[in-house]
Parts: sequence; C-alpha cells; structure tokens
Amino acid sequence: MSVVVPTLDEEQSLPRLLASLRTQTVFPRELIIVDGGSSDTTCELVRAHAAEHRDYDVRLIEVADSRPGKSRNIGTRAATTEIVACSDAGVILDPSWLEALTRSIRAGEHRVAVGTFVPEGTTLFERLAGLLLIRPPERVKVLYAGGVSIAFEKSALEAVGGYPEDVYPCEDAVFLRDLVSAGIEVGRAGDAKSLWRPRPHVAALWRQYRSYAWGDAQIGLGARRHFLRAGFWLLCLAAIFGIFGTIVRVVGALALGAYLLRPTIAAWRETRDLRTFVLGPLILATKDVAQMFGYVEGRLHRIRGGSRDFTKR
Repeated sequence: MSVVVPTLDEEQSLPRLLASLRTQTVFPRELIIVDGGSSDTTCELVRAHAAEHRDYDVRLIEVADSRPGKSRNIGTRAATTEIVACSDAGVILDPSWLEALTRSIRAGEHRVAVGTFVPEGTTLFERLAGLLLIRPPERVKVLYAGGVSIAFEKSALEAVGGYPEDVYPCEDAVFLRDLVSAGIEVGRAGDAKSLWRPRPHVAALWRQYRSYAWGDAQIGLGARRHFLRAGFWLLCLAAIFGIFGTIVRVVGALALGAYLLRPTIAAWRETRDLRTFVLGPLILATKDVAQMFGYVEGRLHRIRGGSRDFTKR
C-alpha cells in the first residue's frame, strides 16, 4: 500500500505525522509527499526523513501552486501500488490507522473506505472547539468523513476522474459524492483514527468555517442546513432587538441562550473550567456567523461565475 500526503508550509506539523507513520502496525510500501509550493522547510524535512529511513520508499514531488485535490491525484497516479491511503500533514495517525483503514479493501469488501478523526486539543480553546464543533464519528455524513483519512483502489479514483482540481476546500466532499453517484460503495472504518488539532483562536476558527461554508456554496452542498441556521439566528435577533414587545424579546433571548448554553454546559462537564461559559458561546457563535457569512459570500461568488478555489476568490 502507498500513503499520499499533500503539503504546503507544514514544517510545524509534518514531523508529528511522519513520526506516527513510523509506528503503524501495517507499514506502507511507499510514502509520497506532494508539496504544493512550500516557502518554509517542509521539503527539506521530507528529504531528511527519506535519507534517515530507507526501509520504505519516501518520495517528494514538488508542484508549484497545487491544492490538495490536485496533489492527491498526482500522488495517487505516481503510486506503484493499487491501494492508496491519503491523509493530511496536520494530523497524528493512530498506530492501527493504515491497517484498519484498508482492511475492508484488502478483503475485497469495498473499493473505498473512510476513517474517523478525533479532536486533540492542548489548550482550553482547542479542547472546547473539539468538544463543541466536532460531531461523533457515527454522526458525520460520509461526504464529510474522508478529508484526512481515506483509502481507495486507484481504479476507483480513475473511475470518477480523480479529485476535482479546481475546488478548495471541500474537494474531498466532491470526490466522495462522485464515488457514491458512480455506484461505488464507501465503507466506514471506525477504528482508523486520525488525531486532529482544532484551530487555536477565534480568527483561525472564523476563517476555517467561513471557508467551509464558502466551499459548500460552490459545490451545492448543505443548502437546507445553512438556511435553517441563518433563519434561526435572524428570528432570535429580530425578536430580541425588534419592536414586538417584552414577551417576544424574552422568548428570543431564551431560545438563543438555550442554543448556546446547552452544549456549553455539556462541555463544562468535561473541562470543569469556568472559562468554558465564556469561551463556549464565543466559539459556537463564531462558527455559526462565519458559516452564514461564508455561505452568502460563496453563493454570490458562484452567481458571478468566479473560481471555486477559496484562496483565489
């Protein structure tokens, strides 16, 4: 099996991924890093890793201005094996990740399988972002499950023409949607865990969820979910700040308060830190407003026929 990882300026996170690959219970034949034009020491780190570890083939492919979809296509087509697993540089892989992720493919049960990602925060903000914003694996729809943990037969990738190379983010959702549309069943590998670090502060969280919602608008996913969220916020704010009377204001405030505090209280039971009651509502509100803003921005951008790459909008 081969492991393909796209990178772009990952000198801080890549060493942890590389170290976790060395602990796998099933070892890959080759590791292919496709760098999209890093300006830091990412490529030097890969070369040093290849020189130090010669018991498997480590290859670096450098491609100027490449996004994850294009990089995964390049890496997969360069692989010498039929089974390819893809991850991202910003995660740590559980020791049984590759074995569990590819089990059903090796057994001939599936041609594609997706794993799970588990939040791993070090600060209170990161821990709360993971507790409040990351759904349990069994509740994550398959279209959103393969971003950092997916394995497939090369023939399955070629059957749908590969990842879209003009979409970012959400290129993984489009790829999985194309696979399902082509009648290719996607297996769920619940034991294939990737440890993923949530964003460390409000500004990074805002950009993350704004870009996700912008991507949803470009590829036509989640419209109902986005409209329901926006409708709820607008109704609550209109009730609180409108001219409908005290009772309506109280009802609006209670509805919004319950929406923000119910998950915050559940998170507090895990943290036992009183700062949770400040950071929790802040994180939830930041995520929601960023998604509303990003989705509207994305819809307008789509109407104008602009690029489907968030970084080139």
